[in-house]
Amino acid sequence: MKTLYLDFETYSELDIKAVGSYKYLEHHSTRIVCVGYTWDEYSEATVSWNSGFNPFSNFIQCLYEADVLVAHNAEFDAEVVRRFLVPDIPKEKWRCTMVMSRIAGFPGKLSRAAEAVGLEHQKMGGIDRLMQKFCTPQVQQQLGFDEQEDIDLFSRYCRFDVLACRDLYRALSGVVSVDWASWVTHWEINSRGIPIDEGFCEAASELSVGAHDYASD
Repeated sequence: MKTLYLDFETYSELDIKAVGSYKYLEHHSTRIVCVGYTWDEYSEATVSWNSGFNPFSNFIQCLYEADVLVAHNAEFDAEVVRRFLVPDIPKEKWRCTMVMSRIAGFPGKLSRAAEAVGLEHQKMGGIDRLMQKFCTPQVQQQLGFDEQEDIDLFSRYCRFDVLACRDLYRALSGVVSVDWASWVTHWEINSRGIPIDEGFCEAASELSVGAHDYASD
């Protein structure tokens, strides 16, 4: 069974923490910056940047060859694949190390889980400036993409993420049991969303603010 580990870095004008992953990925400005990936038997990870002609062709071939796809917060990575690369990768192929970590009683965040488990590979710290530069419009417009040193450092960060994800998957596979079929079912339910009356919600929000202001007086 061939297992592929992967991690995307993306750019958008939106803040994913403010709007959520689905609205973030639907926005016209959102795009892939780079993807890191590796197989079980490889000691290093490959990073492909979104530049040149057909930059992700090798990675897409790997997606089809893999029996299992592993990512941390896999629902996000799977949605990136579906929207920007190929739409027909079955959800049943995916495994999520964040789900495994939480079931095992460890933190959901990869950096904290890697530290708690004592993994060989840890997430790199001190890359906030590079995250702003490559993934947000504010700094990127000023600095551009032409500093090779920053590109190399960001690539190293992405490689470490992939290797930390692989270490975590290996460490937890023999410890936790996950009903992946049920996870896929919940994933499909969540991805459908629920219909809401936006006008009603906005009016209720305004009414709530007005009531709060009245109570304060």
